[in-house]
Amino acid sequence: MLTKRLMQPFLGLLGTAVLLSFSGCSTTIGNLEEYKPIPLEPSKFIPESFDNEKPKVVVFELSNGNNQSAINADIGMTTATELEKYLNESGSVETVDRNAAEKLKGELQLIEMGSDTPYSGPAIASYAISGSISNAGMSSKFIEAVQYIDKNGKMRYIPPACIYIANVSGLLKIYELPSMKIALSRPFSETKRQSENGRSARDCGRMDDASLIRSAAVDAAEEMRHDLKNFFAKKAYISEKRLSKNGKTAIFKIEFGTNDGAKTDDTVEIYTLEENYNPLRKVTTQEEVKIAEAKISKHITQNVCWILIDDPKIAEKVKLGDYVKLHYEKSFLDTLKNSSNMFNKAMNY
Repeated sequence: MLTKRLMQPFLGLLGTAVLLSFSGCSTTIGNLEEYKPIPLEPSKFIPESFDNEKPKVVVFELSNGNNQSAINADIGMTTATELEKYLNESGSVETVDRNAAEKLKGELQLIEMGSDTPYSGPAIASYAISGSISNAGMSSKFIEAVQYIDKNGKMRYIPPACIYIANVSGLLKIYELPSMKIALSRPFSETKRQSENGRSARDCGRMDDASLIRSAAVDAAEEMRHDLKNFFAKKAYISEKRLSKNGKTAIFKIEFGTNDGAKTDDTVEIYTLEENYNPLRKVTTQEEVKIAEAKISKHITQNVCWILIDDPKIAEKVKLGDYVKLHYEKSFLDTLKNSSNMFNKAMNY
């Protein structure tokens, strides 16, 4: 039976997941014609040109290193294939066939060995995704039979079982091209469990199950998908502002829509650029500053959508030429799954 001490962290995480699933910004706008157009103060940093092309990304097989379990289960390719799938689903990038980028793959391998030479091959992509598997393998444990009396006074029996645990961990890297600068470095780790009947520990001899290890790699890629999609989230500019009749609610027009992977109720983050002067170095730089978050309303087309900001102070900060990025959030089921995984790890299952 689970002790109260062990259950409390899990119940707390479950409660948090439920709260997150019901939180969010308002998306109710109603009739657009009831909102009065308001001139937007132009940002100091309105771009001279608007590049609407999707970045090209190539996803390479992650290195399995000398880990025989990773090699047998082909973890590097499994992870790369899953990541590529999520990128294609996002609609924010154009993926490049990895087989057409052999020169780039070779130069990436040199970079990971310590070279600092920029990429000098053909401009086939803006970013390259690579990485390595640091650990992959399986372990097992035998769980004795449990007999207990439930709250209704009935005798319950849980038969003995063999628990198999597959672990996969590694490091994912996103490189900017052609500089080969690392734009994102993210560790990952996932555990997958499977049980079967067993009478004693001698029955738990199944080791290095490639399918179970691959399944852990698939879960690891799924866990990384939000970070990956947020990194490549499309930037779109604010082009219009309207105000409600009572002057308390502002709505903003954004230049992206369903063609860019946006949907009603998706969360967007609103950014502006600010100047920052460094008196020590005597240089002025531009810094990206987040203003607010909002959700996409039901007013969405293939290329345009509207968002609502019901805080007048925040709405006043938004200028013509400020921009938004889609922000991919974990669903309630994702949060619940992560909480369950943490609980199982704490229980050493």
